[in-house]
Amino acid sequence: MHLLLRSKRIRDVLAFLIAAAAYGQQSDVPELAQLKIAAESGDCVSEYAYGLRVVASNPAESLAMLTKSADQAYGPAEDAVGAYYFQRHTLDPKIYSAQRRESVRWTSRAAFKGIPEAQARLSEFYETGDV
Repeated sequence: MHLLLRSKRIRDVLAFLIAAAAYGQQSDVPELAQLKIAAESGDCVSEYAYGLRVVASNPAESLAMLTKSADQAYGPAEDAVGAYYFQRHTLDPKIYSAQRRESVRWTSRAAFKGIPEAQARLSEFYETGDV
């Protein structure tokens, strides 16, 4: 809690605490708030962890944090972003093609770092001709 009190953005932290409490995560609020502060400071591991924690309550923020982490070449985040785009479904062929390219891009990066899930997904891309 002391980290929260020393924050320059106390108004933002309080707003976040209120919003998190509204989602019924009262016991998790201080830890999640500290994780958000660390993520916003640019720490790729914190961005990844925070992105995973808020995926259900705020998918847009989750993807933004995961992408920021992946942009810093953090393998698990690259895998998560690749999986996100892989799981997206649309009937529009242009959007589908763009999402597939994004999935291949992030999945390839993670696969070359040795992440087994990404390697399996990349092999699917080769099998279906997406690569």
